[in-house]
Amino acid sequence: AAEGRAAATIVAARAKRNELLRQSNRESQIEIEAFRREREAQYKKKFNEATKLEQFQTKLDQQRHELLEKMNIDAQQKRKSLINHIIHCVIDQIPVEPHPNMKHSIF
Repeated sequence: AAEGRAAATIVAARAKRNELLRQSNRESQIEIEAFRREREAQYKKKFNEATKLEQFQTKLDQQRHELLEKMNIDAQQKRKSLINHIIHCVIDQIPVEPHPNMKHSIF
């Protein structure tokens, strides 16, 4: 009879231990899943921030390129205008006199 009770106690203890292991496994799976979701959310947040930074950098590079192109075009146009202005000033300011060896009848 004592052996029967001992065997029953052992079976009950094993059953309880197995149930506790299953419960522990379920709880650990829940914790692991929560941790995984948290880390995944952090990853997505960091990834979105990095993507936004890359998009911002691309937009900034494009704006810089457009501004430099516009500045080059403006510089070319103003350079032509400045050269024309200098030429006209030189032509208007310097009196044209014939060379002393030239015949006076031409002028």
